[in-house]
Amino acid sequence: MKKICLIVLCGFICALVTSCTFMERYDPGFIQRDINNTNIKKVKVDMTKQQVLDIMGVPLVHEMYERPNVWFYYTSWDWADCAITKSECTPIVFKNGRIAGIGVVYYRNYLHKDWLFYNKALFRESF
Repeated sequence: MKKICLIVLCGFICALVTSCTFMERYDPGFIQRDINNTNIKKVKVDMTKQQVLDIMGVPLVHEMYERPNVWFYYTSWDWADCAITKSECTPIVFKNGRIAGIGVVYYRNYLHKDWLFYNKALFRESF
């Protein structure tokens, strides 16, 4: 009985120690994520959409509603749920067909400027 308990305990410890590495490789998109992380370093502000497509390939997600000039590429892994979300992607924001900014901070500022613009217009109209 002691031998069985010892084997089970050793198996549990081995599973616990290797689980983090295993779970990261369980992510079905880890190869694409690694490729995107390498390629996004080549993308620079003021590049055209075609240049980005040549380097990065087709974006994972397009912002279609009111923001057609934002592309998302899968670059990080937050949850082991096999679903790719915007929080796991790096946004690339375009203005006049060229990159205006890259990354979550730029994207949030971009959204905030739009929010201020629309709300100022609504505020003025309400009085």
